[in-house]
Formats: sequence, C-alpha cells, structure tokens
Amino acid sequence: MIKAESISPIPTVHSNLSFIRNLMYNVRPHNPALLQRLRGYAQQNDAEGLRDCLSGLSNSAFRTAGFMLGETVLPELEAEQFWHFFEVIVPTHTKAYLGTFLKAAIHKFAAGGLTDGREALQRFSSQATAIDLRKIIEQLLPSLTQTADIEMLLDICCHGNIKQEVAALMRTNGEAGYYILFNRLKKLEGEPELLRSHCLTLMRKNDHRSFNLACIIHHYFGLNDLPGTFSLRLETYELSRLDGNYKHFCKILAR
Repeated sequence: MIKAESISPIPTVHSNLSFIRNLMYNVRPHNPALLQRLRGYAQQNDAEGLRDCLSGLSNSAFRTAGFMLGETVLPELEAEQFWHFFEVIVPTHTKAYLGTFLKAAIHKFAAGGLTDGREALQRFSSQATAIDLRKIIEQLLPSLTQTADIEMLLDICCHGNIKQEVAALMRTNGEAGYYILFNRLKKLEGEPELLRSHCLTLMRKNDHRSFNLACIIHHYFGLNDLPGTFSLRLETYELSRLDGNYKHFCKILAR
C-alpha cells in the first residue's frame, strides 16, 4: 500500500439500479400475470410483440415490467435473442428502454460474451446520442472482465478518442480494465502532467490494486513529485516485461 495522508480517498460508488429505481418510483417488483405475459413474448422470440405490449402499459405497470425485464426476463434470453430484442425495442425510446437492457446485460454478460453483441451495438451506435453512448460505457464497462469485451466497447463508444477511453477506464477496477488503461496511457506519454493527474486519481481510490497501478505508472513513465511512498517495489527488468504481457501485469498488480 501507500502512505499518503495528504490524499483524500474517493468514496466507492456502488450502483444498485434496482434499489434506486424502487426509491424513485416505488416500483411494485412482482406481478405474476404480467411476468407470464412478458415471458410469453420472449419464448416466442416476438420482439415486436413485446415492444407493442410495453407501449400499451400504464405508467405503474410499465415500471414493474421494466424491473422484471431487467432482472428476470432479458437475462434468461440466449445472446442472439437478447441482441435481437435490443435492436427492435431500444431504438424506439432509448430513454425508456436502454437502462433496462443495460441492467440485464450486466447480469448476463459480465463474465464474458458481450462481443456477441458487437454488430447490434455498432448499428445502435450509428444512431445513438452522445448521452446514450456515455450511458452504455459507464454502466457496462466496470462489470466486464474480458479484455476483448472492453476493447470492443471502447471502440464502439469512444471512436478512438484516447482521452475519452482513459477517462472511462479510470472508473474500472479489474485486472482487464487496468491492463488496457495502462496500455492506453502509453499513448499519453508526452503529457506527464496528465499522467500524474491520473496517477493521483488512482491513489485517491484508496485500494490495493489502484495503488499498485499508480506505482507501475509512476515508475514506468518516470513521474516525479508524487506524494507518499509506495510499498510496491519494482525492478527495472519487471518494468520492461510489462509490455504486451498480461499475465505479468496481473501478477504485479496483485502483489
């Protein structure tokens, strides 16, 4: 760890969409008859029917349906079916449906498999607003554990904007996200003050993995004037092995 009394920790924000939605709208989370109806459309692969059904519900029933879709119905779908429903329903009213599908995607694809939706997400991104894309990356990125999924999401939502990608990756905390973040920071090597700022942000997260990544960045880029003293010790040969070696990076990150 690092001893740095001058750095105030950033509080960890845990997103619990179900809890927040219940607080905001007092959602009735269960309605067996409505759940059976929603599952019927899913079982028949009738995305258009589900879309029309949802548009005809009362406000309270719609909120209940959204809860059950995000928690139960959509996560039960096969990947191909999920993305078919996504493409049919979400573009009709992104404000109403995107959050529900993202919540389901977190349940369904966090452990891997988001890349199955590459084509659907790319088609959606071509008509999505900047707010839609930001919502996708902010909600999905922290839950992903596979480098391929993360790279795909960055490509679709950030369109090669390195600083935007780095800002998104700074919100993650997993090995895969931090490995990609480290490699993206190499493209900012000519901006030491920006690298130092990112390093300080990592230190303020106040957790072991973030401290170790800050230490890696500090030594790899030769940054100066960082407050505190890192407990992680790195040899020169270890730094050279960080390039293109995911396993070695993860080993140091966890040390």
